[in-house]
Formats: sequence, C-alpha cells, structure tokens
Amino acid sequence: AEVKQTYSREVVREGVVEILCEEMGANVAMVTEETNLMTDLGADSIDFIEILCQLEDEFRLHPIPDKAAQKILTV
Repeated sequence: AEVKQTYSREVVREGVVEILCEEMGANVAMVTEETNLMTDLGADSIDFIEILCQLEDEFRLHPIPDKAAQKILTV
C-alpha cells in the first residue's frame, strides 16, 4: 500500500512560491497567498498547465481533476 505524504501549510506555500518563481520568473517578495496567477503573474493557459504539472510532481498528487484546476486562481 502506498503511504500518503502530508505537508504542512507552510511547506506547501513555500513549494508553490518556489514553483511560481521558477515557472513565471516572479520575485519571491511579490508572491503572496492573494497573488492571482493570471492577472498578477501573467500566466496563460500553457503556463497554468506547466504549473499544475510541477505541483503534481512536487507534492506527489494524483492528476488534479480539470474542474478543480479551473478553480485555482490564486496562490
């Protein structure tokens, strides 16, 4: 049986910020939990898919369902 890894909110936040900085060239100081991926960071649909793939890999997520992914707007 596969053991599920759990992550603290802080670890997840740091991982998300790191991925966004890497993928979007964002500055760590400008990324907050309220940062909008599209309006603040200029992510387009291709960027969004790349970010989702990175998140799935980083946090060992099963593929994020399309309906759930469409609701992701902010960090």
